[in-house]
Parts: sequence; structure tokens; C-alpha cells
Amino acid sequence: MNEREIIFILGARRVGKTTLLKMLYKDIRVQKIFIDLEFRDNLALLNRGIDSFLNYLELHGIDLSKRVFVFIDEIQYLDDPANLLKLIYDHYPNIKVVVSGSSSIHIKKKFTDSLAGRKIIFEITGFNLNEFLRGRNEELYNVRNNWCSFIEIITSKKINPEISVFARRFLPLIEEYIVWGGYPQVVLNRQADKKEEILRDVYQSYISKDIRDIGKIENITGYNNLLVLLASNIGQLVNKGNISRSIGLSIKTIDEYLFLLEHTYIIRMLPPFFRNKQTEIVKQRKVFFKDLGIRNVSIESFQPFNIRTDKGVIVENFVLNQLLNYFPPDNIYFWRTKHKAEVDFVIRQGDLLIPVEVKSRTMESPQYTRSFLSYIEKYKPDVGIIINQNLSKVEKLKNTTVIFLPIFAL
Repeated sequence: MNEREIIFILGARRVGKTTLLKMLYKDIRVQKIFIDLEFRDNLALLNRGIDSFLNYLELHGIDLSKRVFVFIDEIQYLDDPANLLKLIYDHYPNIKVVVSGSSSIHIKKKFTDSLAGRKIIFEITGFNLNEFLRGRNEELYNVRNNWCSFIEIITSKKINPEISVFARRFLPLIEEYIVWGGYPQVVLNRQADKKEEILRDVYQSYISKDIRDIGKIENITGYNNLLVLLASNIGQLVNKGNISRSIGLSIKTIDEYLFLLEHTYIIRMLPPFFRNKQTEIVKQRKVFFKDLGIRNVSIESFQPFNIRTDKGVIVENFVLNQLLNYFPPDNIYFWRTKHKAEVDFVIRQGDLLIPVEVKSRTMESPQYTRSFLSYIEKYKPDVGIIINQNLSKVEKLKNTTVIFLPIFAL
């Protein structure tokens, strides 16, 4: 906040960007002003340009010769936000600007490289598991943070086996999180019918309307069918030819919709890891949802975790979302050969290529899949991880240290 650069807070609607903006605003002890561009008068005023903006500040008692913080909510609504922000940054060093936006597509289209070196970007998501636990059970939150540092575990190759005793206490909360997702309003509401109502509202207002309008989508049925198809096939390879035949969209349109959904914070497309183009998958990506509550409302399924038929894939999706708390998106892949040997995730950390296998069940003793062993044989990683419900253990497979990690320790 003390640097000159413009701060961008980006993320889907309803994940808490405006709340965060107002929290930052409240903490400022010098001149400040908050401008919400969802109000048409504010939008029209800023669209008139820099002079109109400066007059607006002065009319509100702002002394432009002194430091002032300007907060602008939903910046993407401006016709030419890049030009306004560039002029402010280049010519009015006393003005510090903090903005929010709900669409990285609009940000990319409207800003190009005009603000290079002038901005700092933060992407905001819903609550991760740690934040969820902090809001729901402070004791377990403290247990997790005192006993389980994921990066420390894979670096030291050690894990306390006693943490397994907490599995039964953690699992009901994790199962709730996996079914309902991390939207703040959803997490903080304890009633299932209210959670569902909130998610349906997000789905209708943001995914079915806002995103559709952003992309100027004309084939609404095709767009909706694609979204449901993706939600029904999380963790699977995206075969555009099959999708095209299934729902009648062209490959070009499918690419456009996938790009739109990825850049409005709904889905994540995971690339394959490969070193041998002859034997390994190199092009097809897998699809996952950034919030499992949105995924589940897309297919209208809020069944309790213990009776679900999709346990494996939603736990896999959950694990990916957790890994993204620790590693950049470009450092996480999946691995699959043309003979269908597969490891759920491969993490690139420096020179390390860490395989991560996900099991949605309890484990009484260490077990290995043929695919996991195949990856270890081929790439000889220093460390590998098998995530499961309860088992906490470290074993050695030749020169690879394998860590069996309870899911709540991730």
C-alpha cells in the first residue's frame, strides 16, 4: 500500500473483493475516497476522463497536493480504464489507486501492456481449507497449522505419524467443504438450504448472466450444455471432438467458451507433463473447477460426501485447489502415457518433479498403484506424495522418499 504501483484485486464475483477493498479503505488514516462503478453516475463520471475524475475528487474535499488513496470497485466497467489509470500514475504521484475487477478477460483486453511496470496484481479466490477451518473450528485450525506445514513436510521428508489420530475430527469439515465449496457467504452459513440458495444465485447472476454477457454469447443453450458437461467430467481429458459431437458446438466455439470460463475464474485447464512425445500425452488438458460448490450446483448435486458416486474426482479437484495455495499454476501438471499409466499431479519445484497420487479412501497400510511405480521408475523423483484420508507415514522406494499424507494436512 505504500508503493506507487496501482493495486489490482481480481477474482470471481462474491469471493470477497469488495469486502477486502472496504477493509483496506477502513484502515487508511489519510485522505481517501471509495468509488463504486456499479453506480451509473460514478461510471459516467469516470468515463468522461481525467479532468472529470480530478474535479470529482476536489468536490469531495480532496487536496491533490497531499497523499490520497482512491479505491475503485469493478474497474472493468470503464470504457478505457487503462488510459485513465496511466494518466493518474504518470502525472499525479500523490494519488494511490486500488482497484477491483471480476474478469481477467476485460482486464487483458482493456489494459494490454499500457500499465506495464505500473501495477501489482493479486488474484482472490474463495476460502481455501485453512481459511475455512479458521472460520469454523479454531482448535483444528491451530492443530493443522502447528503440526502440518506442507512445504516443510516435502522439504524435510518427515511427517509426524501421530497426526493421523485427528483424521476423524477433520474429515466431516473437509467433506462439507468439498461439497459446498469456499464462497465466503456459503462457508459462513450453516444451513444446507441457504448454502444451496446462495450458490444458485451466484450461478444464475454470475455464470449464466455476467459471464455470458462478457463473452457476448449468442448460443446460450450450447454454452450452458458445455458448462454442465465440463462439471460432469472434472478430472477428465477434454476431447473437443467428442464435445463438439455431443452438444453440437464447433471446435472454435468450444475454444472460445473454455477461454472465457477459465479467465472468469470458473474452471482451470491443467496441462500434461511430458518428456517423450511418442509415449506420453502432450496436448490434451484436464478440466477442473476453481470452486467445488459452483461445480456441484452446475450438476445440481449436493448429496453428502459419504453417499456420492463422484468421490474420487471431487477429492482430486479439491487437492489441486489446495496445491495451488503453494505452487504457481504453471508448475502443476498431470502425467499420462498413451498406454494410460497416470499420476494425478506432477509438481515442478526447482529441479524436482514431485508426483502426487490422490486416494479418496482410508488406508491401513502403504499401497502403491502400478502407474505411480511406473512414474517413479521412469523419472526417479527425490520425493513422491500419496494423499489419503488418514495414513501418516514415510517410506523409501529405492531412492524415492514416499510420504503418505492425510488430506487435512495438505
